[in-house]
Amino acid sequence: HVRTFLRDPSAYLDTATQGACQFGTKVFTLQTRYVASSLPQFKVEDVLKMLDVFERLGGDGWPDEPKMPMLDAPPVPAYSICLTLLWPVPVFIFWLLDFLLTRRRRTVRQSGTDTDGGQQQFVAHDEDADASQDYPIRLGTFARETRPGHFPVMLASLEHSLPHLAKGRATAGGLGKVVDLIARKHPSDILLVHPMLKPEDGKLQYGQPHEELMPLRLVIGGYRMRFSNHGIYPNPLSRRAVLRFFSLWNQAVGALLARHKPRVFHCPDFHTAIAPWYALPEHPDLRMLLVLHNAEYQGTISTDMIFGTRLSTIASLFNLPPRMVEDHLVLDGRFNMLKAAVDFVREKQGGRGVCAVSQWYAAECHASYGVLWPLPSIQGLDNPMLEEERAVVKGDINQAKAEAKHRIQRRFGLQENPNARLFVSLGRLVRQKGVDLIADVAGWLLSEHVDAQLILVGPIGDGFGHYAATKLQQLDENGQYQGRLYVNIQFMRDPEALKDMKL
Repeated sequence: HVRTFLRDPSAYLDTATQGACQFGTKVFTLQTRYVASSLPQFKVEDVLKMLDVFERLGGDGWPDEPKMPMLDAPPVPAYSICLTLLWPVPVFIFWLLDFLLTRRRRTVRQSGTDTDGGQQQFVAHDEDADASQDYPIRLGTFARETRPGHFPVMLASLEHSLPHLAKGRATAGGLGKVVDLIARKHPSDILLVHPMLKPEDGKLQYGQPHEELMPLRLVIGGYRMRFSNHGIYPNPLSRRAVLRFFSLWNQAVGALLARHKPRVFHCPDFHTAIAPWYALPEHPDLRMLLVLHNAEYQGTISTDMIFGTRLSTIASLFNLPPRMVEDHLVLDGRFNMLKAAVDFVREKQGGRGVCAVSQWYAAECHASYGVLWPLPSIQGLDNPMLEEERAVVKGDINQAKAEAKHRIQRRFGLQENPNARLFVSLGRLVRQKGVDLIADVAGWLLSEHVDAQLILVGPIGDGFGHYAATKLQQLDENGQYQGRLYVNIQFMRDPEALKDMKL
């Protein structure tokens, strides 16, 4: 059209406007006027050359648009549909792995005879039953016995003893002996709860389980977890892993209290002091007996003040509200687990239900430890050692002591001097036992008193113990007091000295 217009504008306009509508004629007239007014600036030949270029480009001066294939229907999102249908598969696989990994095999030994209306009786025994005492113990059907309220007393302890097993003891001191005595001589039915430590050949073997109940699912710090502990008492509490252990232990004991609903919970020291608070919503009638074996250890973090983010962290680790942690687990700004047990006794029992292992120690605890000051009183217990299990000295006691000294001197490589003054320290190397004082005076003692002999055996328990061990080992290695000093910084096994002892 432009080419025709440029050659003969009048003829083109006459042809173009014939039969056109009014609107189209006005528009075209405006366009032709604009082009006509611009003609003097260009030569007609130049314009025609430009038009030839436009025609080669596509007729209208623009490249041809790509031709899209015509589809009869919109495309189907096949990949999206497949992913939507397959998303439950990884969820199912994760659940199956979790189920298989958390399930434990159940092993029950049956006696082969039915009693009590067809209910089977089971016998729990160790593989090495010949080394045991008058066991195995015959047990009734555990599923029947574990109905809520059957056991009047439940005791939870990290140290434990399974008397029907020849190698079923995990003890570190006096508490282990008490638990063993309770397991053998408690006058009523009692449910004993303990963690399962790593078995060791020749030392600790649990044998096969009698029966397994429903597992406990617990939350620690927002995660469900398991804990593997190779020692009886993990430490220090300032480590997050140790706090997780005590959270797991207390929540597990609390869940068992809620499940079995005993009338009395026997709590030795601080280790399960928080457990009754977990059980209280489901077992409001629970009562607690707190027995102090060593109140020096209260489950404290003495290095940090607990407030702000630290308070929230503790609350998350123990799965408790921050307000409860602030009210029952913080004493003078420091984390203190024993306070939870003291507060439970005060609020639920009027302050009654706290005992110590002797009258003298009860008075010492009440006067020395601020966490116990709010209690109206602390009762003392009699010595629980049975008369028939006490050591009996036959003959002259002085002669027996002289023979015992001679055996000890020969056993530990000391000079066999009947007139020697023999000093022995046997136990953990910790501040409470004054081992740093022993280390400070040992050189003076052995130098000033030529007839003195010193034996020190025990594992390091804290910084004071490390100081004492280092100083005494240096004293032993220089050889100045050879035959008069023996130092062993670990637990040691002495079958010769222990074979006649009744544990």
